[in-house]
Amino acid sequence: MPFSGYRPDLMGSACVTPSGKFEAGSMQSFALVYTAGTFGIDDTGSIKIGFRFATDFGPVQFTDPKGQGYTTVAASNGATLGAEYRGRARTTTWDGSLAITGNRILKAAVVNNWNLDRGIQQQSETTLAWKAVTTGNYGAIDLWLETSNAGTLAFKTALMSGHSAVTDIGAETRIFEAGGLERAIKLQRLPDVMTERHLRLQRTTKIRQRGDTRLFVRVQQEDGHRLWSSPIYIFRG
Repeated sequence: MPFSGYRPDLMGSACVTPSGKFEAGSMQSFALVYTAGTFGIDDTGSIKIGFRFATDFGPVQFTDPKGQGYTTVAASNGATLGAEYRGRARTTTWDGSLAITGNRILKAAVVNNWNLDRGIQQQSETTLAWKAVTTGNYGAIDLWLETSNAGTLAFKTALMSGHSAVTDIGAETRIFEAGGLERAIKLQRLPDVMTERHLRLQRTTKIRQRGDTRLFVRVQQEDGHRLWSSPIYIFRG
């Protein structure tokens, strides 16, 4: 986004060290420090660092401390952070397929698919193939099976593959990690008709020693839309 000097106390600031002139092609190490402003960073928020295309800067990596482009990330408050290098692309491709054994697919529908060229490409009573991408959001396929507690579901994508007995898929999400920043495939059972309209929760959370602790609610609707409440700020007395 374009540089803006608007209220840095609210928006935050960033600096790179060391500064100065450096010989082109030489090996150098730099530290980038972002100081969050009053607005902070929302849930699922991120910091995107871009590099000029015409440069001899190599790709960053996070696994080999002795290799070129090794990068680490850390938060001063101890929060768990993730990092990923995507080059010039920002999309994740999820093209794949699934197969059902010991059961039959009656109906299938896509959730959060806004590209008419993607979505379900092929479907039979026991198989399904699709094209899909995400750019920080999520998408889903809703399956209606002939029998609710029979058979096995196996899926395959370019990122990862997995399988699960249908009886093992319940209200609690089964998560298959796919690496990167919270990339994953999740299996979950939904009721045929959503009748519940209220939910009561109780959570225990840690309160920061200094500064504010922000609490808010994120609701995910059956149609894939997400809603966030305004944050509630808690301070130690």
